Amino acid sequence: MKRSIVLVVLAVNFLEWLEFGLYLYMAKTVFAHVFFPESDNSLMLTFALFAAAYLARPIGGWIFGRAADLNGRRKPMMFTAGLMGAATLGICILPGYEQIGVLATWLLLLLRILQGLALGGEVNTSAMFMIEHHAKSPLYTGSLVAAFGALGMFVGGVLAALIQYSDFNQLWRIIFACVGLVSLFVCKLRKQLSESPEFNTRQTITVTELWQTHWRGMANIAATGVFVSTTVYLCNIFWLAFATQQHIWTSRQCAWVAAFAQLGSALFAIPIARLSKKENALKLLNWSMAVIAVSAPCLFYFTYHQVVTGTLLGLLGYMLASGLLCASFYYFLYLQLPAQFRCRGVSIIWALSASTGALALPLAQQAISVKELYWVPGAMVSIAALFSFITIKLTTFKQHSTINDVRTA
Repeated sequence: MKRSIVLVVLAVNFLEWLEFGLYLYMAKTVFAHVFFPESDNSLMLTFALFAAAYLARPIGGWIFGRAADLNGRRKPMMFTAGLMGAATLGICILPGYEQIGVLATWLLLLLRILQGLALGGEVNTSAMFMIEHHAKSPLYTGSLVAAFGALGMFVGGVLAALIQYSDFNQLWRIIFACVGLVSLFVCKLRKQLSESPEFNTRQTITVTELWQTHWRGMANIAATGVFVSTTVYLCNIFWLAFATQQHIWTSRQCAWVAAFAQLGSALFAIPIARLSKKENALKLLNWSMAVIAVSAPCLFYFTYHQVVTGTLLGLLGYMLASGLLCASFYYFLYLQLPAQFRCRGVSIIWALSASTGALALPLAQQAISVKELYWVPGAMVSIAALFSFITIKLTTFKQHSTINDVRTA
């Protein structure tokens, strides 16, 4: 596949995580004030709305993932780009709570649901599409998809930080408009994509047979989704709001630090994937779980006690864990299901399990704001890592057996 086509595939993944990053990084400074009534619970409600909209992702995974498995990967990837762009433009022009009251909150939820539908069908489908086109370097290819997602969150964090330097209150709307328009443009460019070499319209096994032969793979996808979402949302997104509340740095400095933590993840991921053998994907994933299980509690402990050196070490641990994760998990997901069920299976199971991380956001905020239980977010991440490690350890059969199952199914 040509480099220009690869960039077209990766561009929407970058833009979608950029937009998601913008919403979460600006949850405290923008959305909690613009679309919700002023109260002590506005930030928790902002996170709750994000979690509610996140539940649309399994539906998007079914709609677009099923279409990708039955009719080819290319067209669904065009539709997801267009839907994300249109919904982002809708948020750009949406009046705030002061103008139309609670209707603004409900309309924001609707637009976030549309974005959830698009993201549910885009992220994993585009990753599977890329790996299917690059069978000789699947680990590196999967790391590129993950790294571009991390870069999208990095740029979202940078823009969120820059917005705080401006006195123009509507600057965030201009940024959302630009992201939406670029997404629509990339949607048009995706017409150039060639179909996946592994796409086959013949359904050789039923869903029942799929469950009987690949239930371990489904469990592995679910466990990975729990781990990834809980780690990223709590150690980066939630940590930003937490660090700002604890005044370890100014809100601007916290935004910059959170953004560069995501950049560090991307910078770690690509060389790790390039230097590793594809047979080591599971080992990299296990190391990621081990690192973050230790780093996450330290991160929140030192942030709460305003120990800068300890906080930076915790963030370094997060970057390393996230880098190991980004280098390995897309290829690991690719191995779990046969091609004719891969997009819908990975997308639906991932979206359902990844809602754990989204639901953890308001729960963590409630624990800290009501009970001042600063250790809860770090404990959540450690528990998720341990749960995922044990699940995968119990269900994963040998790597070469998985590869043979994928090829013969």
